[in-house]
Amino acid sequence: MKATFAHILILAGMILAVYCALSLVKGDETLPSFNVPPAACVRVFVLDNDGTDSSGSGTYVVLDTFHPCIVTANHVVKSRKTDRVRVLFPSWEVINGTITKTDSKQDLCLILLDRCPSTASPIPFTNVDVKTGESYKVFGYGGGIPQQSIGKVGTTKYERGYREILNVSCRNGDSGGSILDMKGNYAGTLWGSDDNSTMFTPAHIVAELVAKSVPVIRVVDPTPYIPYNVRKDK
Repeated sequence: MKATFAHILILAGMILAVYCALSLVKGDETLPSFNVPPAACVRVFVLDNDGTDSSGSGTYVVLDTFHPCIVTANHVVKSRKTDRVRVLFPSWEVINGTITKTDSKQDLCLILLDRCPSTASPIPFTNVDVKTGESYKVFGYGGGIPQQSIGKVGTTKYERGYREILNVSCRNGDSGGSILDMKGNYAGTLWGSDDNSTMFTPAHIVAELVAKSVPVIRVVDPTPYIPYNVRKDK
């Protein structure tokens, strides 16, 4: 029997509750609060060509006053059957959206939401470049479980402009996740990991994609997005 989206929400809530309870039993009172998702760090559900549902992570930003948007990784949506997706906020608010811009080279995707969320404000872009040696927060929903880590940016500057955070590994489902500076500003989008580093595209490159997407011609698709089984985390 295929799970409904409501079943997925209930199951995710139960897993999160057990996770926090076990953390408290261990005596680490900081762990549950450390992993509480920022209000604008979201989970993205995509209906794939094979009829199953996959998921990744994303960040709520705005193109302008009238265009609430999610930034995620392009490979999260690459095998999509439709441009319509569903976005789950930490408050359990669910909003449908439409994929409006992708960049396969930088592994980026912009999703235009049907409306602004009532339970979250967009994360502002950092106004400084990513700095080598400074600490940044990494946030994602690998396996449907929210997790936040902190690591320092490495010295290597890669050809495509992406950077790496050392000593932080990401999980399946973290793709598209948020890279935040220590003040909580958006500093980039996570797209991959090796054995002990997390790769991300810095915010200034994302800002270039955002600039190309304004104004967005908004086409309302009345067809609701109905997810099926959550089989794959990306």
